[in-house]
Amino acid sequence: MRKWAEEARYYSSFAALSRLGHELAPVLGKDTVLLPGSGDFHHLSYLMIRNISDKAVHVVVFDNHPDNMFFPSGIHCGSWVYHVARLPHVSRIFVIGIASKDLSGANILQNRYSVMKKGKVIYYCMSGVPRLLSMLAGNAVIQHSSPALIEELLRRLVSLPQPVYLSIDKDVLSPEEISTTWDQGIMSTADLLRYVGILAPRVTAADIVGDISRHAYTSAAKRLVRRLDGAERWPANPRAEQLKHADINLKIICLLSGII
Repeated sequence: MRKWAEEARYYSSFAALSRLGHELAPVLGKDTVLLPGSGDFHHLSYLMIRNISDKAVHVVVFDNHPDNMFFPSGIHCGSWVYHVARLPHVSRIFVIGIASKDLSGANILQNRYSVMKKGKVIYYCMSGVPRLLSMLAGNAVIQHSSPALIEELLRRLVSLPQPVYLSIDKDVLSPEEISTTWDQGIMSTADLLRYVGILAPRVTAADIVGDISRHAYTSAAKRLVRRLDGAERWPANPRAEQLKHADINLKIICLLSGII
């Protein structure tokens, strides 16, 4: 992905994403786990899900952010859920683990409520949300999502005939357990792995992002938008954190493969 960093990382035009999709075509689709690296590449999930078009599919996203935010042009690592929700073969998208400020203050108005009101996107939040958000989203926001509530959802999905596409951004995890380059949630690694194990029998393909990497953009526009999104976090010992990420990635892949 390094040669695509400037063009595709963080956000891209749909034309650029299409070119990247053409290059990745041999590995996009069913029975694939895609690991593009940083959460800045999370919108590549759109390519994967778009290619699984032979039957209806549910999408489960573990993320500290809703990734259903307004973005004025192209597709952004924080806007891709909205575009996936508009794909005709996607039944519902469940975004689990949200604890970020994307659901508070002025950010409330940046969420894309049209797909939520249609029942296509549902947020499972780790804490309470402002009343305004609940008014705008209605029943599409689940507050104070407990492990028992999340497990109930996942077991219900496993009992349904539709396959599940699984997308994991490890910024959903607590910073006490692992470091990413984005602001992080409060989920434990043990809980995340347990959820993956429950869902594994129904997963048709997946992606895992959130790894430690960075890119010095030559694009002034990308540098500006990145600053507006908040300062990039960088761990004191990136190599040690990369090894932690590799260990979690391997455990997730083993769960999805039925090895453990």
